Parts: sequence; C-alpha cells; structure tokens
Amino acid sequence: MYDAGGIEELPGRLARAEGERAVGDPAVNAAYNNVGLTLQFYAKVFGRRSLDGHGMPVASSVHYGDRFSNAMWTGRQMLFGDGDGIHIMGFAQSLDVVAHELTHAVTQSVVPGGLGQQRRGGKVKLVGQAGALNESFSDVFASMVKQWHAKQNAREADWLIGAGVLAPQLV
Repeated sequence: MYDAGGIEELPGRLARAEGERAVGDPAVNAAYNNVGLTLQFYAKVFGRRSLDGHGMPVASSVHYGDRFSNAMWTGRQMLFGDGDGIHIMGFAQSLDVVAHELTHAVTQSVVPGGLGQQRRGGKVKLVGQAGALNESFSDVFASMVKQWHAKQNAREADWLIGAGVLAPQLV
C-alpha cells in the first residue's frame, strides 16, 4: 500500500507492505483491508489467484491528488482519492467501491484488451455497450464481495454501491 501524498504521481511512498501491521493512517489501513478482502473473495469463491488469475501483486495508492473525488483501477494499479471532504468522503473505506474497481482489473485480464476499454490521453475510458457491461459486472461483483464478507444472502443485502462515500449531510 502506497501513499501518494496528495499529488498525482504514482505509486508514492510505501506506507504498508504485505503482512505488516496496521499503521496510523486510517486510509492506508482501510484500503489494505478492503483490497485484501476482495482478493480473498476471488480466491475462496472462484479459486482465482489475484486479479489476473496468476498471482499478480496489487499495487494501491491512497491520498491520490488534491481532493480527488474518485477511486479507480488505472490498468496497472489501484488508486484512491480522499474526496473533497465536503460532499465526497474518502473511497478507501468502502469495500464495495474497492471491489468494484478491482473487478475492472479482473475483467481486463479475462477479456484481452479489456471490455469496452479505450485509452485516451493516457487514461482508460469505458465506452459503448461493452463499457456499460464492464461497469455492470463490476457493480454485481462489488455487491457479491460485500454480501460474502457480511455473510448475507441476496434478500438481506442492500445492493448499494458506495454507501458512506457521500458526506453525512448529503445522505
């Protein structure tokens, strides 16, 4: 787990290596735990070794950018913004958001070239019906990860993605 330190240069400084104890930064610990839970889900439920099925390491960076209000799989690594602190809170604490984004990496590894992916200006964009399917798959798997972790069945689950990301006064 890396700390980008509020800039947009990746990966940043190493903040917590695999197997290390929790650190003093809640975003680092939340991202570490939620990435780990997502990888456990794919391993235990589908027998998948990491996101690519071959044991790839999953680099992740928290505190990306200045009030960056998003989380994303870049095509190579995971990044988490802290939000603006007014309307959008941090993304690392949301298991379903983390699972949604990491599922884009799974889809990218399963579909050569990525499902609906186009690179524009160095960024990955999802376009057309294939891109919409990619987003839908990520939503469904995000809900499954959250339900699996909470030991819920489909009726018990809320099926919401990103609960807790909006600032409390907006909910």
